[in-house]
Amino acid sequence: MKRGAIVLDRFLTLLIGLVLIALGVGAAAWQLDRLPFTLDSLNLSGYTDLTEQGWWPWALGAGGVVVVLLGLALLVKQFPARRAPVVSLALPDGKPGSLLFDVDAVAARAADEASEIDGVKSARSRTATEKGLRVVTLLVTINANADVPVVFERLSEVRAGVAKVVEGTPLAVRVLVSAS
Repeated sequence: MKRGAIVLDRFLTLLIGLVLIALGVGAAAWQLDRLPFTLDSLNLSGYTDLTEQGWWPWALGAGGVVVVLLGLALLVKQFPARRAPVVSLALPDGKPGSLLFDVDAVAARAADEASEIDGVKSARSRTATEKGLRVVTLLVTINANADVPVVFERLSEVRAGVAKVVEGTPLAVRVLVSAS
């Protein structure tokens, strides 16, 4: 999730919480006659007359549309940004130019290599941007009776191979292993 979305979520949650607490305290104080002023009745006739106005349904509908659009915008901000999975790699020996490669293809190839290891039940990959850093994650499931040290050694080799391919780029590689 994006940092801005997290900050906005926390701010809105705090604001809504404070408003609800204030309303609850006010209602409890009114019920216990603890308000600093006397409030025998509540006259809402000015507000109830609004509902009889011709423009009221249109204003209410427009307000509803605005609230729905705001909610959808907040929901969309929750999704992480999906950037193009292409990374630029500088050419060796300071030669001018760069080489572009598809990170998803590298990750998929690493998952294929990992799935070929004896004792590995399944392997898949995913790429994401976390805190501004592109991360390749290999999700590997091993058999319960697998030779764990050997599997881990081979997975370490696969990880090192990916790291060598993407050397010199702002990219991290991690392997998450589970057993079944």
